[in-house]
Amino acid sequence: MKYLDPQQIIDWKERHGKPRRGSDLVFQVSELTKAWEVRPQGETFIGDHVVVRLATKRNEPAVFGEGEPPEGMFDPERMRHSDFRVISPIDIEKWNAGKWRAVFFMTVDGNGPPPVMCLAFLNADPGRAIFESWQALYGLDDPDGNVRIAFIRRVRSSNPHAYAVIVGPDPNKLGEQSGNFFEFVSRYQVMTPDSSENLDRFLKSYEDHERFLIGPAYMPSLTAAPRPMLETVLGKYSLVVREA
Repeated sequence: MKYLDPQQIIDWKERHGKPRRGSDLVFQVSELTKAWEVRPQGETFIGDHVVVRLATKRNEPAVFGEGEPPEGMFDPERMRHSDFRVISPIDIEKWNAGKWRAVFFMTVDGNGPPPVMCLAFLNADPGRAIFESWQALYGLDDPDGNVRIAFIRRVRSSNPHAYAVIVGPDPNKLGEQSGNFFEFVSRYQVMTPDSSENLDRFLKSYEDHERFLIGPAYMPSLTAAPRPMLETVLGKYSLVVREA
């Protein structure tokens, strides 16, 4: 997988402006791919990067291919601007401003409330604004899974407890969209705890309640304890857990 620095997106848009025709957009996509680069080894805050993927729709569940795209797939003569759509709950400007840095969980043993998953941001206002926007779009609950939460476990061979958290769109919802080419934008963060106890407890509580809440938290610094902002939580009923 390759990663795209958000500043590169901004610079690229300023260089090319808004595409007027499908052929302009295809050219811009081609130019943009030249700026893609593998995340530098040892980089700490990969939550600052945007994962971009392209998929095609054929009125059936999404199937992602491997290797090089088919010949002519990005032929400007065969494409229109209306063929492209961006599918994502991620507001890049808000996420850049919020500076997502960590994830933590809150659970209660027994028959207490459902578990809470918090995304900790260095800047409180844009972090809160992300969830306010989701509430405005989806309501207090998201039973349709417009915001997809995924855990990828054992992402580092040096730490068996390390896991990635991915926040973004659900690629399986392509069948509900119109268009031929789709761009997915997600954010993710890698956590490197000393044990899996907290994550295991959260997943067990989610399994028991069959739901969880996700909300923002303010983390004044990388060493400070985060402060939950639970007035803007979103109710969730599904998540994805996979092994790397």
